[in-house]
Amino acid sequence: MSRAFYDYGETSFSNYIWVKGKGTFYNPKLISFEKITDQSIIVECYDYNNNYQGKVVTATGFNWRSAELSWLPRGKSYRLKLVNGGSGTVRIKQGSVHYEDLKIA
Repeated sequence: MSRAFYDYGETSFSNYIWVKGKGTFYNPKLISFEKITDQSIIVECYDYNNNYQGKVVTATGFNWRSAELSWLPRGKSYRLKLVNGGSGTVRIKQGSVHYEDLKIA
């Protein structure tokens, strides 16, 4: 399997937002984002059946933040939810998800 990247552009949210509109990523390894605002972002992980698998809490502050996701069990697809860990509106300039490209022969 090859590595794949999903890049996303500017977005904002006050409560939460699903990455890729609740789409799935096979064996996600890392999510990173460039923040314009100061809040912490919590990355919640759900499996294909919407079962909660865990979370990663990022530090407050501006600029780039990332969350390691290789702790998730391998061989599955996951949905990623970005949750506001503070108050107000979170603004993200850009970001990406690193995952494995699932190719079916």
